[in-house]
Amino acid sequence: MIEFLSGETAQKLYARENFEYLVNPEVDPHPVVQEWGTFTADPTPLTEIAQHIDAATRIMDRIGFDF
Repeated sequence: MIEFLSGETAQKLYARENFEYLVNPEVDPHPVVQEWGTFTADPTPLTEIAQHIDAATRIMDRIGFDF
């Protein structure tokens, strides 16, 4: 599954449909994503981010964010 998702076919689909930064450097990102510049990963550990989930959820509820 991982091999397929990181392969050319799936990565082109992600680029076209989701405007994602791609994990496969051999596939060109969507032109819109290219305009955003180079991706810089956030070095914050997920355990630290997870500590703020309650506050983030309250903010999303307050502003009516629904995904």
